[in-house]
Amino acid sequence: MTTHTPEQPDDAALERLRAADPAAGLDPDTEALEAAVRTRVPEAFAGATATPGAPASPPADTGVPSGAPVDELAERRARRRRRAPLQVAAAVAGVLVVGAGGYALGAGAVGASPAGDTSELTARAPIQLGTADAPAAADGAGAESFAGDARSAADVAYPGYWGGRTVFHQDGLPTEGASASAWAYDAAGVFAPETLLRVADALGVDGEVREDYGSLSAGSADWTGPTVSLQPDGLASVSFNDPTKDPWGCVVVSPAPADGDGGGESVEPGVCEEADHGAPPSGADAVEQLRDVLATLGLDPAGYEVVADEQAPDVEAPRATTVTAHEVVDGQRTGTQWSATFSGAGLASLYGALAPRVEIGTYDVVSPAEAVERLGDPRFGGGGMIAWARESTLEQMAVEPEEPTVPPTLGEGARFAWPVTDVTITDARLGLAVQYQPDGAAVLLPAYELSDAEGNAWSVVAVVDEQLDFAPAG
Repeated sequence: MTTHTPEQPDDAALERLRAADPAAGLDPDTEALEAAVRTRVPEAFAGATATPGAPASPPADTGVPSGAPVDELAERRARRRRRAPLQVAAAVAGVLVVGAGGYALGAGAVGASPAGDTSELTARAPIQLGTADAPAAADGAGAESFAGDARSAADVAYPGYWGGRTVFHQDGLPTEGASASAWAYDAAGVFAPETLLRVADALGVDGEVREDYGSLSAGSADWTGPTVSLQPDGLASVSFNDPTKDPWGCVVVSPAPADGDGGGESVEPGVCEEADHGAPPSGADAVEQLRDVLATLGLDPAGYEVVADEQAPDVEAPRATTVTAHEVVDGQRTGTQWSATFSGAGLASLYGALAPRVEIGTYDVVSPAEAVERLGDPRFGGGGMIAWARESTLEQMAVEPEEPTVPPTLGEGARFAWPVTDVTITDARLGLAVQYQPDGAAVLLPAYELSDAEGNAWSVVAVVDEQLDFAPAG
């Protein structure tokens, strides 16, 4: 048993979703994933172990004359069966990634580094509560809502995925409570036209401030030039885009010249010519550039762990470099961040949380043992499983699907299946999690990450009942 104490373009909703995505722009390390899957699920690669570039083996003798009619339906079924292990392997790879560190893509554990060296990453992964979905995200505008629903479902169904239930116990965890600091994000203090003008000036955006469906915007109104917006959400999210530096943007040439004589015009629509912005900055340079941008916006770069995406090895001439600055408090990423994309022409896009974090006091927290009890308390059911690592889970997922069959009819007097899984929590980490109040205000409050001996993890709020308001929302 061990315990640990802590020492966000024109569619604003879409951009808030992108800004909240902890894995935005990150590419999985496919070689590492494949190696892990080969180790755990070798049968998934059976018959597919030939060395790349080596001549293919001759086809096996199936016993069917080459001129015999082919049963196309049977062949399609066979192809499905042959594909299944790799499809399952892909799902297992995702579990391996998550089990390795909360959500490894968002934590920078796979395919990302500050300057090409993942050994420099020191902050622990953020704790995410299932209740972290902001009210503004009810229409799909926030990534937390999606993740929260998925975690809640996993908690109810773990580990049989559908129809199972879980009972939690603890083994050797402390029974004494403690205290921890909490913070509020002061969006109300910065959501103002003056703030947007300051941000616009820092990012080189001209124009007057205008209101767009509650948000504040400045810059090009037709999206042909740089634009920046400030959202009225709990994090005062900023969204910046410069289409003139977009690494994937293009200019439509219309009408296109006709083939042949070069004089007339073609009736075909024009082609889209992509702009050549040159090579984007290296990961290390992009990291420093984002640090400079944060400082220009009045933020302290030292309060962030800045991570550059690792370029895919098969991309000879990448068009962009994406960098993420993760907010860090007491050695842990909070889950709020800034994400920037640089092309050869400079900063093409930027999304992030501008609201400053203000301390709101010290709160009493329940003991790790009581936190485990909360996993079975309906009042805290919005939390849930956040990482899989159980070997049996991998084995269940790795089973090749069989042809569907009709289930047997239940007999008279038979007992009804009501699967229940018993989980013993052996490890507790007290950290912090972003949580949204019913009115949309964002706070950073104490939360536990609870793990079993095999590395599966759940999360739950840590603040004592007396300091929680259980009144119904609305």
